[in-house]
Order: sequence, then C-alpha cells, then structure tokens
Amino acid sequence: MIGRITELGEALEDTAIRETKEETGLDIKDLSLLGTTSGRKCYIQLPNLDKAYFITIGYITKNFSGELKSDNLETKELRFFGCEDLPDNIPNSHRIFLDKYFSHKC
Repeated sequence: MIGRITELGEALEDTAIRETKEETGLDIKDLSLLGTTSGRKCYIQLPNLDKAYFITIGYITKNFSGELKSDNLETKELRFFGCEDLPDNIPNSHRIFLDKYFSHKC
C-alpha cells in the first residue's frame, strides 16, 4: 500500500500517481476510488510521540506499467499479494481497503 502526504495544490489522484512512482517505480493510470476512512481507525502515534488522526483514501487500478523497484528509503519489500497471502502486520487503516477490495475477489 502506497501513501504519503499530498503536496500543496495537488489533487488526491495526482498524489497517488506520484507516490506510487516514487515508492515503487510503477506508472499508474485510470484510478478508481475504492473508498475513504477516518476517525479512530486511523489513529497513529508518530516516532516523535505526536498523536494524530488521519484520513485515508484508497484507489485501485489495473492500468500500470514498469517494474517494481524499491526506493530503499520508504519501502522494505515490494511485491504483489493475493488475498490468501497477505501479511499479518498490515495497519487497520489499510486492511479496511484490502478487505473491501478482496471481498468480491476471493
């Protein structure tokens, strides 16, 4: 799952496209909104101990090109997962979208 902060004046879809390219090397197009979530499901405590609630917006696409390539800064491992082999350590704010996506795929 890709994610970061939207730059000033940037559309949410453009953030998703830019961050995907930066973090994975993939070029994506034709995004469809999967959903949004906020509130208690999206609570984090940052390394500096600040606490925050954030809004998460999920997009999906089948239109991508390029090869997975880690930026070695924000990603530990890159690969595609099926619904049967998802890691256990996925944050709840992300798992909500994966469950929604896979609910009609598996």
